[in-house]
Amino acid sequence: TITPHAEDGSRLDSFVTYSADGSAGAPQPPLHLRDRVGGSTNFLEVRRQLTSMLLSCIGKWKSVFEADRILDWGCGCGRVIGQLMMLLPPQKLHGCDIDTEAIEWDRANLCGPSFTRIEPYPPTPYPDGTFDIVYGISVMTHLAEETQRAWLKELQRITRPDAVLALSVIGRDLRTTRMPASIQTEFG
Repeated sequence: TITPHAEDGSRLDSFVTYSADGSAGAPQPPLHLRDRVGGSTNFLEVRRQLTSMLLSCIGKWKSVFEADRILDWGCGCGRVIGQLMMLLPPQKLHGCDIDTEAIEWDRANLCGPSFTRIEPYPPTPYPDGTFDIVYGISVMTHLAEETQRAWLKELQRITRPDAVLALSVIGRDLRTTRMPASIQTEFG
């Protein structure tokens, strides 16, 4: 194993690539659901890239391969969880989202994980300390600061001691360009 180093001799973090190429025959969500998660044109490629990046980042603190319960908070139409199903036992995977249509699609097409439709504001139906890994891909991007704080408190409640919580954000005001119009008013 070669450990990368910077010019000054300090150790650089490694980026590990995780990939499973079984997605060619996997069902793809309809275009309008893919568009809601920002992946209508290259859904499968973005799925692979996001999953690899996520696993590499989480892997610095906890092995996803040893995790008992993993939550995709804001799973949408299963972009990341669909890829994780090729790497992990699907029954370890759980997804939740406020988008009823996406959750219904997930339940009908992604067999194994558990999918739950949640409300736009906490709490979730999950008991305290349920998950040892929770991730959310750009969910916070869509929320006002007060709502972000409420969700951080809820995500802390549903994670186990020593859990990993990985959240990403993308740019400003993205919620108005990707969120379904039917629920935009709830996040004013």
